[in-house]
Amino acid sequence: MTSTAIKEKYVMRENEGELERLANHHEIISHYIGGLVLAPVDLSQPNLRILDSGTADGLWLRELKSSTAIENPHTYIGTDINESFFPFPPPRNLFFHVQSITRPWPDNWHGTFDYVHQRLTLPGAGPVPIATCVSNLARLVKPGGWVELMEADFTGSSSNGPAAKLFEKLMAKFLDTIGVGFTYARTLPSLLENAGLENVQHKSFVIEYGAACPDEALGAKGISHLLSTSVGMLAFLKGLPGKDVDGEISRLPETLDEELKSRGACFTMIAAWGQQREDGNGKYS
Repeated sequence: MTSTAIKEKYVMRENEGELERLANHHEIISHYIGGLVLAPVDLSQPNLRILDSGTADGLWLRELKSSTAIENPHTYIGTDINESFFPFPPPRNLFFHVQSITRPWPDNWHGTFDYVHQRLTLPGAGPVPIATCVSNLARLVKPGGWVELMEADFTGSSSNGPAAKLFEKLMAKFLDTIGVGFTYARTLPSLLENAGLENVQHKSFVIEYGAACPDEALGAKGISHLLSTSVGMLAFLKGLPGKDVDGEISRLPETLDEELKSRGACFTMIAAWGQQREDGNGKYS
């Protein structure tokens, strides 16, 4: 096998694992928020343009498309920085585009979308101010269009067990280290308002993982997701200059697995959505 073939096989295997993790979490979140869309978007209107930023393989888009059967179908566009995630060939009326939230969006996309959806993607902003990323999303929606965001919140008091509390502590450290800040999810409503959007609303959701989830199969998927996340987080922390990961932290995947199976854990997600002004005069950075 050539080196190129070996690399492609490795990337495919890595992608399959990451997409499985994302699919598990997508199913969990969709269950707890009661569907796919929170913003009051009228999906019965024909020929809408819908964007999913940070789409991975477009699972959210594909499910939305399957659940919305109208005579004049919508146009669904998914963006991500990893082109290898995109399905090929793409389903009908689904289009994929390589795009980072930290980079300017195509000029001809400005003011063209009826609905922009983005979930668990803002940490990818890194050193770029998340306010800039949100303002750029607001620029994409037409007058009357909606922007919806959802992120994980690690700022509240926790009733979880010691392993899950350590997970929360490390996630907060991770978010601070990459420059987003661990309180960023609490700022979603103000970020949308500062981008010039109106009718801003927000809602918190408690997501149950492992034994805390009444649905055993869904709880097991939650365990798989959190363990994969903890392994990736530890790899990041170990890579920091001068960082010595001690025994308690290095054993986190093992102790978290045991705790999730015995008592489970609960974490909070915050969603916020806002509407572009009818005159289109939003505030953009």
